[in-house]
Amino acid sequence: MIDSLMKNTILLGSLLATLLFLMPPGSAQVRDKVGITDRNGKTVVPCDFARAEYLGQGLFYLEEFNQLNPTEQTFKGHVVDHDGNTVPVNIPPGCTISKVYVPGSFGKENGLTTILPAGAIIQLHGPNGYGLCRPNGEIVLEPEHYFISYPNAGFFPVIQKVKSSDYLSFTVDSATGARVQAPAKCSSWTPSTSAVSPFQQAVDHLLLSGYLARNGTVVIKPRFFSASEFSADGLARVSFEQPIRYAFINKAGEVISPKFRQLENFVGDLAIAGVGPWGEKKLGLIDRSYQFVLPQRYFDLTLLFPGIYSARLTENGRFRAISPEGKTLFLFPEEVVYVSKIYPHCITCGVRSDDNKSKSIYLDRTGKQVSLNWPVIEGPALPKVPGGYFQVASADRLIKYVEDNHFYPEAFKHPNSPFLTANRLGQFAVFLKNYDLIGMDRKQVQLLLGGTGDTYVLAATMCGKSTSVEFEYENDKVVGWRENHIPGGKSYTGPWITKNMIVDSMPENRGGDQFLCFVLKPKPAGAALVQVRQLFFLPE
Repeated sequence: MIDSLMKNTILLGSLLATLLFLMPPGSAQVRDKVGITDRNGKTVVPCDFARAEYLGQGLFYLEEFNQLNPTEQTFKGHVVDHDGNTVPVNIPPGCTISKVYVPGSFGKENGLTTILPAGAIIQLHGPNGYGLCRPNGEIVLEPEHYFISYPNAGFFPVIQKVKSSDYLSFTVDSATGARVQAPAKCSSWTPSTSAVSPFQQAVDHLLLSGYLARNGTVVIKPRFFSASEFSADGLARVSFEQPIRYAFINKAGEVISPKFRQLENFVGDLAIAGVGPWGEKKLGLIDRSYQFVLPQRYFDLTLLFPGIYSARLTENGRFRAISPEGKTLFLFPEEVVYVSKIYPHCITCGVRSDDNKSKSIYLDRTGKQVSLNWPVIEGPALPKVPGGYFQVASADRLIKYVEDNHFYPEAFKHPNSPFLTANRLGQFAVFLKNYDLIGMDRKQVQLLLGGTGDTYVLAATMCGKSTSVEFEYENDKVVGWRENHIPGGKSYTGPWITKNMIVDSMPENRGGDQFLCFVLKPKPAGAALVQVRQLFFLPE
């Protein structure tokens, strides 16, 4: 089982790394700035913040934008009211507000307020770690802990870093301050709003899954290979290893369904399921009696909207939208190579164009192509944001997102990415847009990008893939640069670029298996922002 677990872990890591490696420039490193507007787009709070969260009754939590390195959090938050005025919150000296939690009923109530409710909990960030307090400053948990997760009905899971292991330490009741110690070697858990939550525990050198109650006590002992959260119908999907099979359990931990090779949660009275080995997997729909009501005949089957699924019969077959009965509702364009549901309003489709450029298009539930520049959640028509979008927060307040296209040297020098050893693709694309690289002085290159060599790694994965750029100098001035790419076992080098260019798109298959990242186009005159950002010049 250990060998299989390791294989699955490595496979998942490789897949995530590969997906992130192929992300377009800016998707990983260019950050949005957020603010608040009224329903007509009039500014209430300028777009100068890194994050905005609607708390309810006109109150918002705003986190300050890190002007030095936007990939790093500042943990400096503020609460503002409906008109953008700061709401006073008492916190201990030397601490900042990193999150605000309000009672679940608060956001559902009507009316406006200018104070946090008594049941609110402030997550503190201090020199020694995280803690909790009430709006009046009363300490619930001293700010000296490594990590505090999202609460479940007022119970906060807490990690107090012990030695080198990040095991769950205890759960604290924010109403009373009472603590329940976590099971030994509880390595991870899933924050949840249900009465019980999945967790993992090392048992006899095996990592098994079980369930914890809100207060942190074990209610279902670890015995599953994996476990998901219980849904509203009282069922949870668990898996069994060798070979992996999925089934549903009830809250007593009893297996109540047959085992399937693939199984998803019920939506209404239907769930996607399949049996058979992976190489021969065929998917269909089962009902509440676990019988197939849509025969297993699909290689891919994904729920898009209630009553609408994307499906294809073979690995290279054409995608179509079908009803639960299997009736074709519409055909996806032939160039679509994958279909996913990322945004609530629309269907995201990956397509391969005639020039082999990879891009996405978006369809509505009828198959009509639409723009992504629309509200994230349903509501009346909203004003449009060039290079951004709105999200509806309340009846008369919107959260506004605008893309920040400035280059931040510290973000390039110290990339913050959980799966990549380095991910600077997006930042380098922004760098080319903000600065004229050709002709730049070596000292300024080193100031902006760091290092002292002629090569900079832009992306590197756990699977050995990497992309780097190499600079050529004459008289300490950049006269050219080129891209080097190792997709796995082979190495490809792009042509020398000797004129100032900007990134048009990425990635592109440039013939055969030669896979390079940047597709360039000439840089418009006067596009560089070098003269604006005097902060980045070396002193004489």
